[in-house]
Amino acid sequence: MKFELRLMNRRIEPVAQTVVAAVRIDAPQVATTRAPLDLVACVDVSGSMAGPKIERARLSLERLVEQLSADDRLGIVAFESRVHRVLAPTAMTPEGKVEAKRRIGWLEPMGSTALGSGLRESLELLAKETRPQAIRRVLLFTDGHANVGLRQGDVPGFAALLDESAKGASMSFFGYGEDHDGAFLSALADLAGGNYHHAVDADAILDTFGRELGGLLSVVATDLEVTVRPCPGAGAPVFLNDFRVEGDGGARTLHLPEVYAEERRWIVFELPFAQPASPLPQARQVAEVEVVWRGPSAGRERISLSAEVELVDRGVADAPDAEVREQRVMLRAAQAQRRAGELADRGEFEAAARLVTDAAAEASGLGTALGRALGALLSETSARYGNSQAYRMNRSALTGLRKGMGRGRAAGTAADSLFETSSQMDMRRRFRGPTKH
Repeated sequence: MKFELRLMNRRIEPVAQTVVAAVRIDAPQVATTRAPLDLVACVDVSGSMAGPKIERARLSLERLVEQLSADDRLGIVAFESRVHRVLAPTAMTPEGKVEAKRRIGWLEPMGSTALGSGLRESLELLAKETRPQAIRRVLLFTDGHANVGLRQGDVPGFAALLDESAKGASMSFFGYGEDHDGAFLSALADLAGGNYHHAVDADAILDTFGRELGGLLSVVATDLEVTVRPCPGAGAPVFLNDFRVEGDGGARTLHLPEVYAEERRWIVFELPFAQPASPLPQARQVAEVEVVWRGPSAGRERISLSAEVELVDRGVADAPDAEVREQRVMLRAAQAQRRAGELADRGEFEAAARLVTDAAAEASGLGTALGRALGALLSETSARYGNSQAYRMNRSALTGLRKGMGRGRAAGTAADSLFETSSQMDMRRRFRGPTKH
């Protein structure tokens, strides 16, 4: 793992302004060793899953089984009005794989959607797996809305469930169909420290699930934390990435659940800075940064970095760092989409579309390949906020797009090609395979 602290502008004028900084994380190109996986697939088998959806869910699980090794364990929980423990956590030895596939064939749609009960059972099943080096994750497949027990939109109720049951585990949510509530599933993924994937049709679930597994099989670091402590003259940092942030006083810590092989991740933050008049030029430290993570050996590693600017006379500030600026614009576009969603939810569609159009113009104005790609994507996206019908039809896809941009990671949308690693691409192709249903 390599870490570098970059500033958008290192030479700045001594006036009140915002210092923009980024921690660049370069993961190794190949995961020489990987942590074992403890997975529980939590599958919605309510009546609305009948047909191609359940067929694709079974196919995805079968291909998941094929890619796991004897060091990995898989459990399966199915839920409808009731919850069914289909497979206890089982090592994916040749014999374990045969049994897992046999039980996957039992999955049939029926009943309503007790999503909360399914999650609780899955997390309780996973809690029995206590290997310290394992990556522990629940993979939730759902196309419906929770209508038995905890109901759709009850974020506090689900937060309490996760706080009680999700000890040391993360989750990934795969939302089926245009009518699934992407904002709700995304909020649950944030609470659980996991991922949200938008899978609108039967084929897309293979792509998103393949990417998820490709990432999990190439993890090189977990539990990564970036802590920024401002120095005198600087205010509390504001992280732009869409990850969980904690902190008291001036210091803030961003939590990144895992890093995949060959990824380049950018953690971008802003610091308000006001320097009193003094002789120029002079160097000033604006923040201390500490990165802590867990490597494949399960031991904690750390590195310290320093953000330092040079105060200069007016007119001699340097040009912005192109890559940091690019990442900031992308994250600002994700924030614009979040605000646009809030406006559209209130019926202010014209204002919502204008926000996204402005973000598209800012991205295109970068003049870089990524900027042009983002600008074109956002320009196309803005129309989906333009009226009630368009927004209602695309609401979940828009949530996935925002999540992908805010996290710099595939989320089941048109932006995925910007973030996909070769391991994810390879696994996606394996999941697709020659089979068509």
